[in-house]
Parts: sequence; structure tokens; C-alpha cells
Amino acid sequence: MAALNIEYPDELVTASGKSRQVIEQDLKFQLAVRLFQVGRLSMGKAAEVAGMNKLLFMDELGRAQVPIVNWDDAELAAEVQAVRGDEHCVQSSPTVQPAPASTVQYGAKAEVRAIRGDDRR
Repeated sequence: MAALNIEYPDELVTASGKSRQVIEQDLKFQLAVRLFQVGRLSMGKAAEVAGMNKLLFMDELGRAQVPIVNWDDAELAAEVQAVRGDEHCVQSSPTVQPAPASTVQYGAKAEVRAIRGDDRR
């Protein structure tokens, strides 16, 4: 992997009260998040840039309230249908309605709960 050197003022360290190592890790994470959000990196590659495994990166995205998926209502309904193995269209079922994209939960744990269909924490 190529290296990128970024200069930042010493005041950033002083003002934050954090070590250089922590600040640099945060900057790497922020860069990875942004590149993931704009679609330049996949989840796995963004995790690699951040120096994390994919599951930890997904969890950190959840903490930062960054969606791990960016689907509209139709895409979300299709994914729910595929995961559940429904033979019927999700939208035609009166008991199963897709959640609006704005209510999709964040983070890897929430994704697992959504797939399982429960709210266990």
C-alpha cells in the first residue's frame, strides 16, 4: 500500500489533548469513512485504509452514525426479500413493509439484528 504524508499543526495535538498516534489514527479513519461514503472505496478497502478489520470498521461507522448501506426504499425492499428468501414481493405483502431508508439502523450489530428479524441487543 502506498503511503501518504500529511502535515498538520502542532496545535492540533495540544488543543485535542490526544497523542499524535491517536490523532493520526483518527485522521486515517476519517479519510477512509469519506472515501467509503462517496463510493471510492469498498467497505473492505476502507477498513484496510483505516487500519481495522471489516467488522470493527462497520462497528465504528455505526458509532459515528454513518450508514453502512446507502439504499433507497426499493433497493432495501429487494434486499430484505432476498435475505428472507420471500417468494412474494415484499411491497405486496400487507404484513411486511420495507422500512424507509431514513430508518435503517447503523452498525454491524444492527445489520445482524435486522437480518435475524429481532431486536436483541
